Amino acid sequence: MSELTELRNVGPRKAENLREAGFETAEEVMAADVEDIAEVEGFGRRTAADTLDVDPDPELRGGKPELFDEVRDDLLEAAEYDVPEHIIAEYAGIGRSTLQVYKDEKPEFAREFGKARARAAIKLSEQAKDDSNKDVARSLQFLMERAHGFVRTERQEVEMEADNTHRIEGEGFVVNFGTE
Repeated sequence: MSELTELRNVGPRKAENLREAGFETAEEVMAADVEDIAEVEGFGRRTAADTLDVDPDPELRGGKPELFDEVRDDLLEAAEYDVPEHIIAEYAGIGRSTLQVYKDEKPEFAREFGKARARAAIKLSEQAKDDSNKDVARSLQFLMERAHGFVRTERQEVEMEADNTHRIEGEGFVVNFGTE
């Protein structure tokens, strides 16, 4: 492994930041200390520890607790829109992992956030039901899949006539195909 993008949490942008900080290979990064990597733009101590596959300090858990009161209202406002969670986090000026920590450690906030996301999904769902413009409905369905994790399913009924009967028997089951 020598490509920087082969490291956990490192995409093209972070790889470029690592190069600018003097790390040319994945081996050089893996030989560094958490504090050295945490100083690179796009990394914090927690992400650096995860990238290096070492246990972070327990105090790293918490996702910038000092910012929560400052960004809480922005997070709840953005949660009302049909965008993925990483966009909501970016809107508030935090990372997605910090948003996840807030949801994990602040149950009241998690409940409010979930309700805001549900309201957004309901609004989008209502708009997607309008069949007057099929292209808009398909776009809205795509948004629902991406932003809210909805899964599109279709039900199809199939009629079949078969002259052959097939039977499969196994341990604890029997399956018949066709007519007897």
